[in-house]
Amino acid sequence: MEENAVRMKAYAVTFNEIRVYLSKGYYNGISSQFYIKNIENDELIPLNGDSLNNNGNNGFQEYVFHTNFTMGKVYKIVDAYGLSCYLDFSKLSMCDKFDELYFYDKDDLGNHYTKEKTTFKVWAPLATDVILKVIKWNGETELFPMKRTKKGVYSVEVHEDLELQQYVYLIRHTDHYDVSLDPYSYSSSANGRASIIIDLNNVPCHKHQLPPLEKMTDMIIYETSVRDFSMSSTSGMKNKGKFLAFTELNTSTDSGNPTGLDYLSCLGITHLQLMPIADFATVDEKIL
Repeated sequence: MEENAVRMKAYAVTFNEIRVYLSKGYYNGISSQFYIKNIENDELIPLNGDSLNNNGNNGFQEYVFHTNFTMGKVYKIVDAYGLSCYLDFSKLSMCDKFDELYFYDKDDLGNHYTKEKTTFKVWAPLATDVILKVIKWNGETELFPMKRTKKGVYSVEVHEDLELQQYVYLIRHTDHYDVSLDPYSYSSSANGRASIIIDLNNVPCHKHQLPPLEKMTDMIIYETSVRDFSMSSTSGMKNKGKFLAFTELNTSTDSGNPTGLDYLSCLGITHLQLMPIADFATVDEKIL
């Protein structure tokens, strides 16, 4: 919806403060009362606060309220005339307390497969609902509601063998669900249409463990483009612009300077970030 067609919007800006914006084209932006409504039980709770004198706020009158709400629930803000809008939590990620409440450093996110079951976990603290959608081999789909746990992690277990089957997450923030791949998955379908469940025991490189670091600041990170890493006409590499270039050893320029992995080994780095390794929106992977 275009901004000039919006009559009311509401944001949680801290974990006990809500800002409501009422269009000055709607009753001059004035309402004698606002309420917060829990969609789950339709309970209306009056909000008490102040109207801010903000003439430059793009045609909206701003109101500030201090109230309590529960993350993971869906709320609407309702004015004295019955106009309503969903409470938007997206600005909470900028709040000082966000990291304190939702910082998550465990390594169990993504899908974790066994023949008997697969566990799915995704970190989505601002979401109000997450549903796992599994796409079966025959094209049928199955939905699994996920449970919100500590630190805003949503989790579900599916007790069947799902190896190599596809899945996505349906993530709700206000009034609709967005389709998302699993940001922690190890595999995806062509053009990034869905994540794929794989058995990591069948992935040889997964078994190689990097030496532990005493502290995170010991990391020396270098980044490179998959294509640019080897594409130069003087790289001395056979698989220019391809992933296979990262398997080539003993490569150099015409003048004898090391290239490829030999060059990286001279840098003293501990980690390499490849950019990008995901799909491009403008490139159809199925026709490459």
